[in-house]
Parts: sequence; structure tokens; C-alpha cells
Amino acid sequence: MEAMALNKYQKHVVDIMANVDEAQQMEISNLISNYFAKKAFDAADELWDKGMIGEQTIEEWKHEHMRTPYHDYCKSKVYCYSRQTLRCGEV
Repeated sequence: MEAMALNKYQKHVVDIMANVDEAQQMEISNLISNYFAKKAFDAADELWDKGMIGEQTIEEWKHEHMRTPYHDYCKSKVYCYSRQTLRCGEV
């Protein structure tokens, strides 16, 4: 895996985290996790409100196992989401 340089915001977070104890680190980690969980729920609610997903979609998601494709047949960049075939860039 190729190492990536941190941007100025990521460096700022690293600097902040260097000055807090373990309990504070856990609290900050939970705050960040909750922030992204809320964003995901809000996005799902918006899709629901627009009629783009429904109960059947949610049930299908329970059984999906979406992982990075590693097999040769997956190199075509064609993936299946909720039984809809999508080409790379259509997601």
C-alpha cells in the first residue's frame, strides 16, 4: 500500500491527539464515529424520503457482502449493488 501525505487538517488532528490522554482519545474517537454515523443515517433518510429506497432495499442490504474485488473477473469495474449492475463511475 502506498503511503499518503497528510493534509493540513489531518496534521492538525494528529497534533491535537498528541496532547490528550487515553480517555480523551476514546471520547474524541466516539464523537467522530457518531458524527459519521449520523451523516450515514441522514443520507439514508433522505433516500427514503425521496422514494429511492424502501423496506425491500433495507432487507437486501442486510444480506449483501460488499468487499473490494480481488478476482480477475472483477477487473472489469462492473459491480452489483442491490441487484442492479453498475459500471465504474455510476455509483
